[in-house]
Amino acid sequence: MYYHGTAAAVPFFCIGGVFVVKVNGEIIDASGKSIAELLEEMNFPDGRVAVELNETIVPRNTYSEKFLKDGDSVEIVRFVGGG
Repeated sequence: MYYHGTAAAVPFFCIGGVFVVKVNGEIIDASGKSIAELLEEMNFPDGRVAVELNETIVPRNTYSEKFLKDGDSVEIVRFVGGG
């Protein structure tokens, strides 16, 4: 794995020549997928998560319009009920 970038820039990760996306600290090949596709692939329930893309909250109504690119960093927070 190669790490490219600076603290001020989004880090770029490369594994075997394929650029990848970092999701909740895990490096995966999700480049080119929409956030909606990523959530479906990772079995996150609809409407019960918040997504941060490169340290910016993504509005839920844009999940299918936001496509991931090489080096993006995604944080997914799942809401759970309880008492």
